[in-house]
Amino acid sequence: MVKGVGDLLESYRKNKSVREARLLRFPTEPGEAIYNPSAPFMLGGQRMIAGRAEKDFRSQIKFFAIEGEKLLPLKTKTELHLEDPFITQIGNELYVGGVRLEYDSPEDEANFRYSAFITDFYRGEDLDSLRRFAVGPRNMKDIRFISMPDGKLAVCTRPHGLEKRYGFTATIGFTVLDDIGEFNAETIAGAPIFTDLFAEKEWGGANQLFVLKNGMIGVLGHIASGEYDGDVYVRHYYSMTFAIDPVSRSHTQPKIICERADFPPAPARNEGLEDIVFTAGLERYQNGTAKLYTGLSDFAAGCALIPDPFAEFEE
Repeated sequence: MVKGVGDLLESYRKNKSVREARLLRFPTEPGEAIYNPSAPFMLGGQRMIAGRAEKDFRSQIKFFAIEGEKLLPLKTKTELHLEDPFITQIGNELYVGGVRLEYDSPEDEANFRYSAFITDFYRGEDLDSLRRFAVGPRNMKDIRFISMPDGKLAVCTRPHGLEKRYGFTATIGFTVLDDIGEFNAETIAGAPIFTDLFAEKEWGGANQLFVLKNGMIGVLGHIASGEYDGDVYVRHYYSMTFAIDPVSRSHTQPKIICERADFPPAPARNEGLEDIVFTAGLERYQNGTAKLYTGLSDFAAGCALIPDPFAEFEE
């Protein structure tokens, strides 16, 4: 039986163990907000993180060096005018993705009337050598991939607009490709979907993938619902995890691991977004804990220490 957000949230609140939740303090320009970060990553011996920097409704990816709790801006030659960055590393290469807005005319762009959103993927050995190598299907976000020990690529997708056929708004697709050379809009769009992850009128997506010790793919993602409060559509986003067997395609059921109330107060981008946790990434530690990184209410970012949510699948 598929559990809805209400049941999952009730189970989470009975056993929640979020600790040391705090806001991330990105250095910003006047009128700029930085939120929806990537997971931290190592490059050239430096620990880094990327963030969505937004000013006047225009977004770009900015990179920061992590020095203790300080975040120091890094200058790069490549400008990525994308939203919601995510990071993957395969061998010596860095893979950076983000969402690009498409406009039909300069006038539409000037008035922020976009006609579609598209996920772009870049690769390079460092931040200055990033070049676009793939483009996702039109109007699909939350496409994530990871290299498995046999060199194949595990890919999660997020088709949406599925209400009439399945009842839920969007779900997660999953496929395994022979290598990164097969990664393109056609193979992404062709990934079979899971129809038993989300309840009616709810949705979710993957935000980061992990190869677990037993060969399963750990999925860090989000689960969401919404309703109208008068004229305002109020969204509720929660961080969640589950695991996929890449051979049988069987999966565990999602489990909520944090909610917006776990973090300190911060402004929301606008009304209806107060209860948003944008799942960003996770660092797993040897002592059975993990640090979760999130966006908050489409205006801020945070991190928190939690029990490693994937440890149960490796026991």
